[in-house]
Amino acid sequence: AEYIRTHRENFYIVRIDGILVGCCERIELDSQTVELGAVAVSTKFLSQRVSAYLITAFIAEMKQLGYSRIVSLTNNPRLVTFYIKFGFHLETPRDLESRQRQSPGVTMFILEL
Repeated sequence: AEYIRTHRENFYIVRIDGILVGCCERIELDSQTVELGAVAVSTKFLSQRVSAYLITAFIAEMKQLGYSRIVSLTNNPRLVTFYIKFGFHLETPRDLESRQRQSPGVTMFILEL
């Protein structure tokens, strides 16, 4: 809870009827690269395309902010399917190897904007 409080400006949320149903975090890795982290959607709302809305809005916002690529690390099968659907591909670019080492055994996905 303390982490979220101190990094509140980096979290994007989705509300339905005032209820928080999904969120993700923007983590800047460098001036051109942002990490899509902490993607979470309430299980009660999985069938309502909240994940699709959240990821689509995040991608649009990062383009607007001037980033040229988005990185995400996950082994969640649902997110893997979504990432591929949205154009992400499996890759660990040389300049992001240190980030990959922080999450051993977790797959890195890249989206060029």
